Amino acid sequence: MKLLTIGLDGGDKRIIQEMPMPNLHKILAQNICLDVQEDLWSRGWAEILCGVHGRESGAFYAKPKLDGSHNTTQKFSVYDYDLNPDIKPLWARLCEKGHSVGFMNVPSMMPAPTVNGFAVAGGGAGAATSGASVIPLEGCYPNEARDLLIKKGYIVDTRFVSCGLRDESAFLNRLVHMTKIRTNAFICLQDRFHVRFGFVAFMAICRVQYLAMSEIEALIQNKGLPANSFQEKLLVFYEQIDEYIGKIMGCVSPEHVMFVSDHGQSPRLYSVNVNEWLTKSGFQHPKAKSSGTFKQAIKAATGIFPQSFKKHLVRTAPGLSAKLAGMNADWNRTKAFGVRYVPGIYINDQSRFAGPVSNDTESVHLAQEIVEQFNGNEEAKKNNLKARIYRNQYNQSRYEALLPDIWIDHPDAYFFEQNGAFIEPNKDYGPIKNLARVERDMFTGIKGRHPLFCVDPALAGLIRKSDEPSLTLAYKLILRGMEL
Repeated sequence: MKLLTIGLDGGDKRIIQEMPMPNLHKILAQNICLDVQEDLWSRGWAEILCGVHGRESGAFYAKPKLDGSHNTTQKFSVYDYDLNPDIKPLWARLCEKGHSVGFMNVPSMMPAPTVNGFAVAGGGAGAATSGASVIPLEGCYPNEARDLLIKKGYIVDTRFVSCGLRDESAFLNRLVHMTKIRTNAFICLQDRFHVRFGFVAFMAICRVQYLAMSEIEALIQNKGLPANSFQEKLLVFYEQIDEYIGKIMGCVSPEHVMFVSDHGQSPRLYSVNVNEWLTKSGFQHPKAKSSGTFKQAIKAATGIFPQSFKKHLVRTAPGLSAKLAGMNADWNRTKAFGVRYVPGIYINDQSRFAGPVSNDTESVHLAQEIVEQFNGNEEAKKNNLKARIYRNQYNQSRYEALLPDIWIDHPDAYFFEQNGAFIEPNKDYGPIKNLARVERDMFTGIKGRHPLFCVDPALAGLIRKSDEPSLTLAYKLILRGMEL
């Protein structure tokens, strides 16, 4: 194989260096780690696959539907790349140059494209396969590759909430088993197709770090000495994952190698709800309180669903749960709002959201007023939150309509919600004593801005001064590296 790219979802150099992962330690020491930064809204895997930010591909973790409502979607598929004629995905560029390719489990690739080699789509990007055990027909090319995966018991993904496992050992063992099968399956497919370029992505590390970042941080602070049985199991988990990294490197023996993640990892310490601040500042107005028979009817309708179902919805689909809960906004009077997963503020304009802000001039002036007031807020300043004009800075981008008018720079440990207090600590952060009470995947961990990006010296030598220090560089280096 000419070039092997290994993706580690949530791979973070700081964490890897503190865990018992000798194979990865050796790889990092012998190669060159690049310093890149992500905004955690544009999808990292999509940037690697198509070489552009979400502003040009539409690949965002959450984005407005632009259907006249204020709803968002996380969906993104292979077909979306084709909507921009200036984009050519990595597999298409490589195949047109005559290279054979093998992709396995890289998110933002559903349905699997037709390639010279094999392609196995990953979960994520709103795909129904997130957390699934069986790969769908459209998730694999060619059919013989899918047949091999079925024989090996291939697992598409394992996410804590949806998998239903609430025992520490059972969950960690499932992730290790998933990694083992993926490693062996990739090696077998390479033996069958002998591709020149390979890209396999592993998800297990991220799934654990979302859940147990508080325990991992405690391990790091204690210099790797476990303080409880869960931390002991975490050390074994990282060591086992590292063994499969070593196995795939040894069996494939690529001429060149790249290790990359779609984001780093951070503890989840705080939540931010800009809607609360917007309401108190007069830019958002709540609905009038329901009364009498109508209020009773709403309460009765809500009561149709048992409490167990409501809790299940929060656990398995927090985004859907938040959408159904909605924001208590009077959209005819509300001038600005925020949504879950987006660190910013949207102007409730008429053209995108059928809102009361009627023209671009009014939107620009309103955005500037909000930025000034937000940056003067003492609580925002105390938490290092700083607003800046965003959409207007990228008004020539293809997907400028999806952009928030205002961006809020923030420390990694803050996650943006659309309900709750303006800024509130994560009450779940700390020792994890009972997995049965965990109701969300991102329990004590969230994405971090600094992804792992490690390349061999030959690939590093292909970097140009004009290259942007983001994951879009991976796309460029892969294409250049295949021509070495």
